[in-house]
Amino acid sequence: MEGTMLEKANLEDVPDNFRELAEILGMDAFKKLIINYGGTAVYVPSSSSITRVVRNKTLKRDFRGNYREVASVYRISENQARRIIKNMNNE
Repeated sequence: MEGTMLEKANLEDVPDNFRELAEILGMDAFKKLIINYGGTAVYVPSSSSITRVVRNKTLKRDFRGNYREVASVYRISENQARRIIKNMNNE
């Protein structure tokens, strides 16, 4: 019966302290979040933890043997570029 009641819930039924999240996600996604994670603590990663992976993949794809050049393009140090390339080669 709880599932049926949740299906009937709309944005106005969401408590104020969760309403912004429901607005951002949309009610369908908010309900899925409740069904799958309700009552638990969920860590939401920062955007940099996602974009860093994308940057590293793109950097690896664009790398042509010149660490200084790729470091300049991606605005990172040469040492960081070397670590990224080395770590991606080990994967």
